[in-house]
Amino acid sequence: WESAGSGHVPVNFVITADVFKVLPLPGLSAHQAEDWINQDLTTTSLGDRGRKNKAYLQFLSWLWRGCVRPVLDELHCYEQRSAENLPRVWWIGTGLTSSFPFHSAGDISVGPTENASYRVISSYTPTLKALQYAQDCAGASTRPRRHLWRAVIITMPETPGASSLPGTNVERSEIIAATKPFVSVKTLEYPDVVSAMARLRECNIAHFACHGVSDPTDPSSSGLILQTAGTTTEEPRQDILTVREVSKAHLLRAEIAYLSACSTAQNQARSLSDEVLHVASGFQVAGFRHVVGCLWPSDDKVCVDVAKSFYSEFSYGGTVSYDDRAVALALHKAVAKIRESNEYCKQPLLWAQYMHFGA
Repeated sequence: WESAGSGHVPVNFVITADVFKVLPLPGLSAHQAEDWINQDLTTTSLGDRGRKNKAYLQFLSWLWRGCVRPVLDELHCYEQRSAENLPRVWWIGTGLTSSFPFHSAGDISVGPTENASYRVISSYTPTLKALQYAQDCAGASTRPRRHLWRAVIITMPETPGASSLPGTNVERSEIIAATKPFVSVKTLEYPDVVSAMARLRECNIAHFACHGVSDPTDPSSSGLILQTAGTTTEEPRQDILTVREVSKAHLLRAEIAYLSACSTAQNQARSLSDEVLHVASGFQVAGFRHVVGCLWPSDDKVCVDVAKSFYSEFSYGGTVSYDDRAVALALHKAVAKIRESNEYCKQPLLWAQYMHFGA
C-alpha cells in the first residue's frame, strides 16, 4: 500500500505472474491509519484488555473493508471450504502499514468467514527480490532428504530484568513430541549470543521461545533477548541477539526459523518504516527461507498451542512433509484453530500477530 500523503487516495500495487496493476483504495487514508496506530491497541494491561480487543476487531474490520477485501476481489480470490484449496498471497506493507496484519483482516459482525483467511494463505516478504531469491532456492528443500532434520530449540523461561515465561518449557516439550522421529532436536536453555549462533550454523530449524525487543530508533539493534553466563561474582545479564548480528551470518543449512517472541515482525522506527527491518527479516537475510514472527506478545497457552499445531502439520506418517506451501499452510491452520475457537474468537490480540515470511 502506497500513499503520497493524507490528501491523496492510497493505492495498492497488485502483482501476479501476468499482471501489474494499480488499485486505488478510496476507503483508506493515511490519516485514518495514523489514528489507529496512535491508539496503541496492542499494548495491553489486565484492566484494558477487553476494551482493546474490541477496538482491534474494529481495526481489522476497517482494514478488511478498505484494503484487503478489494485486493482479494481484484485477484478473484473468494471463499474456499478447505484451506488446502486456498491460493497464496504475499503482502508488502510500506510506510504506515508496514506492520499491519493484512492476513488477519476481517469483519466478524458479518460472519466468521468474512476474513482473509477464508480466501488466501497469507505470507509476507520485505521485497519482491527477496521473495524471488527464496523461491529460487526451493529446489533443494523439496528433494528427498537422506538425513534427519536438525533442530535447535532455544528457551528463556527466566530473563534478567524481564517477566518470566514459564510456558516456554511446555512449548519445548510439545515441539519435541510433535516432531519425532523425523527431526533430531537439540535444546539450549539460557544461552548467550555466541552459543546460540553456534547452534544456528548446524540446524535446519531454529525455534526461539524468549522475549524480543524492537528498538524504536535503530531497527538493526532489535533482537531476541538471551543472557550472559553468570559467575560467582556476577549475575547473568541480558545478551541480545540483534538483527545486525544475525543478518551477518551465512547459514547454509537454514530452512525454518520460528520466533516465538514479541515484536519479532515489528519495526517501530517511523523514519525507517519502508526498510522492513525487524528480527524476522534479519533471519531471512541470514539464510532462513521461512520465518514465523510475531508483531506483539501473545498468551503463554496460545503460544504453546500454535507452535504445537504448526510442527504437527509436518509429522504425518512420521516423515517430514515439507515444501514452501506446507510451511505457510501449517501456520495458517495453527492460527485458525485459535481464531475459530469460542474462547478466543473475539480476542484478536492473541492470534492476529502471527506472520509467515518467506517463500
